[in-house]
Amino acid sequence: MRFSDALFLGLSTFFCGIAINCFLCIVFRFFAKKEINDCRFSIGCICLSCFVVLIATLLLFFKPESMVNVFRGDVFYFLILFAAGFVFSAFWKILIMPVLFCFVLLTVYSNWVVKSFFDYSSGLVPVTVSKDSIEAGASTVAVQDCDEYIILAEVCQLPVKLLLPANRFYCSFFVVSKTKFYNDNLNLFFDYEGLDKFSVKLHIPEPLQKFVRLYNSWLLRKIDYVPIEIPKLKQYPALFSIHVNQSLDDCSILLVRDL
Repeated sequence: MRFSDALFLGLSTFFCGIAINCFLCIVFRFFAKKEINDCRFSIGCICLSCFVVLIATLLLFFKPESMVNVFRGDVFYFLILFAAGFVFSAFWKILIMPVLFCFVLLTVYSNWVVKSFFDYSSGLVPVTVSKDSIEAGASTVAVQDCDEYIILAEVCQLPVKLLLPANRFYCSFFVVSKTKFYNDNLNLFFDYEGLDKFSVKLHIPEPLQKFVRLYNSWLLRKIDYVPIEIPKLKQYPALFSIHVNQSLDDCSILLVRDL
């Protein structure tokens, strides 16, 4: 499942849960001969409109059969979002502030954790190649032969089911020898043990530290390595830039020579 699938289908099921609860409350009050809350009707219509717009967008830009397959493959995940919308609509006066606070807190914390390990999400990364050194972003390595080295992009993709307002891809760049990249274990590049420092920094109680460590590991569980070959040069120094562009589902990394 891609993030765009989770985003559109997840929001549509969440709004559907809110709308259904609103209309059920109206029907119940009608048969119970109680006063109907106009606010419920308005919220139900707004959420139903959002649901229709999202479904129409899915039908326009995605194949219906692929969306059905995505929904079937993760039906439990979408049922949870539907139930969350239903429960939130039923107890919105009690839940709105705690849910909003938790959502903002989770967004800030997740961005902080990822940005503590990765330097870039988009834009240009300067690269300088000289006879005795290669500099890529924050990484500088002394070399004897530039042809024996590559720039390694460490790319982290956030979990597709994490529906937060954040960039989906984060990158860091390292200069490594080709031998190290092709022969060594790539897991050595990322410091998974460093994830525990966040529990210490925030002084999280011991019972919650295990949950925080599990969340951190899940947040940074998808890390890929993209080798960037440095063209053979006849004149030094040479200036390059790495162009990092991302969309909802993809991240492109391109090395361009500037001088």
